[in-house]
Amino acid sequence: MIKGPFITEFRNEFIFSVKSIIKDEQIYHDGSDFKIAEILGDTMTIRDWNASGLPADDLSIENAIIATKSKRWPLMIDPQVQANAWIKVLQL
Repeated sequence: MIKGPFITEFRNEFIFSVKSIIKDEQIYHDGSDFKIAEILGDTMTIRDWNASGLPADDLSIENAIIATKSKRWPLMIDPQVQANAWIKVLQL
C-alpha cells in the first residue's frame, strides 16, 4: 500500500505535538480531544465546503484544510472524483 506524507500516523503525531506544546506552555484548554479541523479549520468554511460537495468525514475535511492552506497545490489521488468535483464547484 502506498502511503502519502499525511497518513493517519502523521496526523496523530501532529495532534500529539500540539497537545505537548499546550501542556508545556501551560495554555488553558477545556481538556477535550483535539482535531485538525478544530485547530486549523473554520466552521463556516467547512460547512460551505460540505454544501459544495466535500464529504463530511474527518479525513476529507483534513485534506481540504491541507489543500487550501498549502503554499503549493497538493497532488490529489482521487479515485472517487469527489475532490475534483469539489474543487470545480469552488473554483480554487
